[in-house]
Amino acid sequence: MKNKIIVIVEGGLVTAVLTDSDAEVEIIDYDTEGCDDGEVVKVPQHNMGNEDAYIYNSDLQVTNPERVNELFSLILKSRQ
Repeated sequence: MKNKIIVIVEGGLVTAVLTDSDAEVEIIDYDTEGCDDGEVVKVPQHNMGNEDAYIYNSDLQVTNPERVNELFSLILKSRQ
């Protein structure tokens, strides 16, 4: 069975990542406007050189199988 992951975005920012089991989550944000130079890293692109990005994981990941399953059910119902 595949892991289920819900990514919540508000105002263009990832504000939470909900998972149904423990996971390592890293967020790559290519919008580096306003970042300090020390926060920006070069991320290799598929056959296209490197792009500046801000990478973070913070404490955004929350393992909550009940909530993830509830949200997946709502999403599937909305697609019918």
